[in-house]
Amino acid sequence: MIIWQIILFVFVLSFLVIIHELGHYLVAKWQKVRVEEFGIGYPPLALKLFSIKETVFSLNWIPFGGFVRLDGEEKPRSDEIVDEKKSTKVEQLNGSVPFYAKGRLSRLAIILAGATVNFLFGIVAFSIYFSVKGIPELLPDPRVGAVAIDSPVAKANLPIGVNLMGFEYNNSFYKTSSIAEVTGFTSQHLGQEVVIVTTGQCNEALCNESMSKFPVKIRTKAETPANQGALGVTFHPVIISQFYPWYQMPFRGTQFGLEQALLLSQLILSSLGAIFLGLFRGQVPTDVAGPVGIFTQAQSAGFFSGDPFELLNLAGKLSVNLAIMNVLPIPALDGGRAFFILIESVVGRKRLGKIEGYLNYVAFGLLLSLTLLITLKDVGSIFFRK
Repeated sequence: MIIWQIILFVFVLSFLVIIHELGHYLVAKWQKVRVEEFGIGYPPLALKLFSIKETVFSLNWIPFGGFVRLDGEEKPRSDEIVDEKKSTKVEQLNGSVPFYAKGRLSRLAIILAGATVNFLFGIVAFSIYFSVKGIPELLPDPRVGAVAIDSPVAKANLPIGVNLMGFEYNNSFYKTSSIAEVTGFTSQHLGQEVVIVTTGQCNEALCNESMSKFPVKIRTKAETPANQGALGVTFHPVIISQFYPWYQMPFRGTQFGLEQALLLSQLILSSLGAIFLGLFRGQVPTDVAGPVGIFTQAQSAGFFSGDPFELLNLAGKLSVNLAIMNVLPIPALDGGRAFFILIESVVGRKRLGKIEGYLNYVAFGLLLSLTLLITLKDVGSIFFRK
């Protein structure tokens, strides 16, 4: 079972890498730049798979990532920097133009094409997933999720998995249809005895219609322990899958899929910002995961349950993650290369080419070392998990 899950995970990662590099490849061909090699994984070379015209498709030994090697990508073939629009000295081969001779916008389009394809695939994957599985909808019902030890609700034996319908106080019933209304009522009745009214056990949005009552005394602020509320109850959000007429689902699924891709991008950037801020303060991040860690998390989340749409959902999440990580302005990543293209008019293209080359080699080595260290940490956490 675990072997099959690993195979599926490797397949998903490989697919995402292939479409990423395919984005670079197709836009380069569109811009008439010769693609010398389309590599899966990083060198050393393991196997030459096949060739299409002038492009060699290869499989390499370092399994993380991939690359597209373009004609004239590293540096010009002469000491003179030339531009395809301003000079006739550009060497052409079979009608192609070296990468360095292309205009700034053309080179940016080629560099950012991979991340763009990954982001678009994430939207498509989410759109299909939600069109089939339904649109998640958050219900306002105050669903009891946990009860603190020795709290008023624990002493009253309040069960979990029920909705708190309201309170009885002074022979009156106060209905609470949301967590905010529960909090509002308790804050106005600190230190007073009330009766909690709940539904029977609930399953997603459906609850048993039977009612139960639990007399409690709401704690005052002085009686309430830190990190607890006056009642000692924790509410869990109620999320259901909402379905609409079949002809609406593709459009609603696409809209929600786009929203989820943008939200996930925002969460990734926020997390990265928190990590870098922590590093600046001397804090070592503990929640960073490599391929092994991502696999174990995906396994725990049930993405390998046998449902192909859950696997598609995982692919969408990983694809958006890959897109965001690749556009970060870090040397050796697509975002770093795009950043150098944007500032070349200020620094000077010839001088910048030398700086970029050194930085790319150093950054590439650091990224591989970091990936190895994170992988070792993830493997260690599996074997030494308590």
